[in-house]
Amino acid sequence: ANTIIRSFITNSSGRALNLDASHNNTVSYSTITTSAADTPALHALNSSSNTFTQNYISNPAGLAVIFNTASNSTISFSTLTANNATNAAMALTNSTFNTITQVYLYNPAGVAASIINGSNNNTVSYSTITSASSSNAFDLTYSSANTITQDYIANTSGRALNLDNDYNNTISYSTIATNAADVTALFASNSTSDTITQSFVSNPPGYALVFNASNSNTISFSTITSAASNTTFDLGASSSNTITQVYLYNPSGPVINIATDSNYNTISYSTIISASSSDTFALNSSSANTIIRSFITNSSGRALN
Repeated sequence: ANTIIRSFITNSSGRALNLDASHNNTVSYSTITTSAADTPALHALNSSSNTFTQNYISNPAGLAVIFNTASNSTISFSTLTANNATNAAMALTNSTFNTITQVYLYNPAGVAASIINGSNNNTVSYSTITSASSSNAFDLTYSSANTITQDYIANTSGRALNLDNDYNNTISYSTIATNAADVTALFASNSTSDTITQSFVSNPPGYALVFNASNSNTISFSTITSAASNTTFDLGASSSNTITQVYLYNPSGPVINIATDSNYNTISYSTIISASSSDTFALNSSSANTIIRSFITNSSGRALN
């Protein structure tokens, strides 16, 4: 139950602030910085119920913040920055029930936020998470039951949101955007039972959304757009997914491709539009899919192939 307030904590060669088996502490209105490679400015290990609010935490050469086996802690109204290709601005590993809210996370050279390795039941809300690199702005890997809501997640040169071997996560009321050719705004690989709802997913020069070997996920009440020869939404070897009340648009290319071994998917109450010589909607080497009560159109090519 210690309080650190209005302090400047820095270390040019190591950690600025280290919490080890520490609980119920508050750090507020403080600057916490280092410039050491592969070393976090703030490190929380085996710690719980700590509060970090109104802070500036930065490490241009490495991690800004890492939670390792940390739980029930909150980061709010803070700025976390890095400028490093191999380390994230914020990383949660094996950490649960943490809340990240109204936080600005930025790493122009790499990953801005990383929730990995059994980090479950965390919430990221009302936050801005951005990168300008070929890395992912936000990585959610081998973790479950996390909530991403009311966030802006963007990357000018790579994926905005990457889901990998994750389960039962919810993404809602968020913008997920990139502006890079042959890159995907939201990429899901081996993802299961995730929910994407009330969100805007966009990549004008490339893919907006790709499911790869991802099953039993739901996308609803969302807008998914692109404006290139790449498919807006591509499903490969992905089954039993539900897409309902979704608006999908690509004026310059294909909109949906349900590709090889993508079976038992349902698309309902959705609008799917193209204005190109490509097929608006293609079903390729897939079976037992259901398309119901949807509007599929193309002013210059096939609507459904």
